[in-house]
Order: sequence, then C-alpha cells, then structure tokens
Amino acid sequence: MSKFLLASLLVLGWAFVPRPVFAEAKCPAGDAPIFEDDLRATPSCEAAHKLHDACAWGSSGDAGLSGVVIEKCEAVFLARLTPAQKRNYQARQQRCSEKYAREDGSLAIAEASLCAEAIAVSFARNAAAAGRIPAAPLAPVKASFDCARARTKLELLICSSDAIGGEDIDLSAAYRKALMSSAPDARKVLVASESGWLTYVAKSCIGAAIGDYDSKSCAEQAFSDRADQLKRCMSKSGDEAKACLNAYAPVVSGVTPTKP
Repeated sequence: MSKFLLASLLVLGWAFVPRPVFAEAKCPAGDAPIFEDDLRATPSCEAAHKLHDACAWGSSGDAGLSGVVIEKCEAVFLARLTPAQKRNYQARQQRCSEKYAREDGSLAIAEASLCAEAIAVSFARNAAAAGRIPAAPLAPVKASFDCARARTKLELLICSSDAIGGEDIDLSAAYRKALMSSAPDARKVLVASESGWLTYVAKSCIGAAIGDYDSKSCAEQAFSDRADQLKRCMSKSGDEAKACLNAYAPVVSGVTPTKP
C-alpha cells in the first residue's frame, strides 16, 4: 500500500472516531469493538481480514484497522511483485481512494479503506497459491475470472484493462456477499437482475472496437456503479429490492445507452 494512501486513511479515519477506553469482550464473543492490537495478534493476513470483516465498525474507525490488515498482507507478497505488478497493485489501491473521494462522511472513509484491504488480501491469496506451486508465476490478479479463458466481448473488454478488471473483482465480491445474505426468493431476483445487467452493459458499452477508450471508460464506470447499487439495494426487500436492482444506471462517456 502506498505510504500516502495509508497515511491518508489513518489520518482521516482516526480524526473522526473517539476510541472507547476498553473492551472486555471482542467481537467473536459479543458486540464489543476490536482494535488494531487484536488484528496484529492474528496469525495471518487471512485471519486478520476475516476478523475485521466480521467486526467492522462501519465508520471511519475502519481505516486504521484496514491499515493493519494491509500491512500483514503486504508482508506476504509485496517484495515478490515485479515492477509492472507493483504498479497494478498501487493503481488499484489508488482507485479505491478516488472512487469514494466524491462521497462525504465516515462511511465513505470506511468503504475506501475496506476496498484497499480487499485488494491486498486478493494479492496475498494469489501469492499463497503461487507458493504452493514453486514454478508458477506470481501473476497479477486481473479479473474475477481467468482472463486466459475470456471469450465473450464483455469478458475481453474486462481483461483489456486493469481498471475494469479491478472493478470486476470488487463487483464480484459484492455480488457473492449479497447472494450469501439473501433468502432463496431474493436470491432468484438477484441472479436474474445480475444476468440482465451484464447483457445491458455489453450492449451499452462495447463499441466498434473492443477496448477502445469509450468502451473502457463506460465499463469501468458501469461496474463501479453496479457494486454500489448492490450494496444499496440489498438493504431493501420484496418488490422494492427488485425495482432497485433492475434500475440499471445509465452508462457514460458518450456511449449511447440502451434501455434495460
């Protein structure tokens, strides 16, 4: 994680959050909050991330906690990255900061820090997998799927850009989380809506050439908006949730949108 981004998250996070004096019980045993020392005491990047994910504050206080998790995860992979892979990692972290910069409040600070944390965790997992196969290269995490198997125009577009690939990974994580927290009927609505959205984006964003500037800009914004939409809509229920999920955001950058 870049020193500037980490410092920004830490300063912004703790500037707005009063720390409780003590907590007798930690989150796994109750509702008491966790602190940085609790995360440092975990045995691994993965364990720290799971504890934070289960016990997130939902406020700017998460910035400091994410900083600890990121440090533990970077110890696993950062020294092994090639210059190109390191630029990929830093660029994706920077997008987390930029993505939420236009939003106000402590929740936006939390979302930015958790976004950066998720990227660090994904790189650490990739490094761990490569470590089990000594000859395997430490390839950058490109998308939520194997880009070597990309066949459709939308898949090729996603794999043509690290920025879109990063947004695809974020969206995939939001989608899985929404599926896991949904009742069976709501899950069917979500699956149908996501399928329709993918068709909508493919029709709306892919221009004459796969990977042209307008197509990339359109898809990057569309994937970012959809991840935010899933988080917003899953707090609703029934017909209200369905209407929210199916209100696909208009695409951008001069590409003419089609109706969903």
